[in-house]
Amino acid sequence: MNEQTLKVISRLKQTGDGMEFISYLNQLSKDNYELWKDVGGDVLRGRAMALDELIKVFDKCDDRLSNQKVEEKDWL
Repeated sequence: MNEQTLKVISRLKQTGDGMEFISYLNQLSKDNYELWKDVGGDVLRGRAMALDELIKVFDKCDDRLSNQKVEEKDWL
């Protein structure tokens, strides 16, 4: 993921709307898991993987930005 996208996600994460969105993603993930336990299937598994990746991006974006800055300094 490029630096510009990470910065957008980081800024969004710090707003009230961003916090609500993260909460919404977590609820979708829980709901999907419960449905998957009842129904199963590859579609719900794929949905779970996509939701987990979105949640992970929000969770780790600041760390990834910091790491990119450290790597840039190493090149200088």
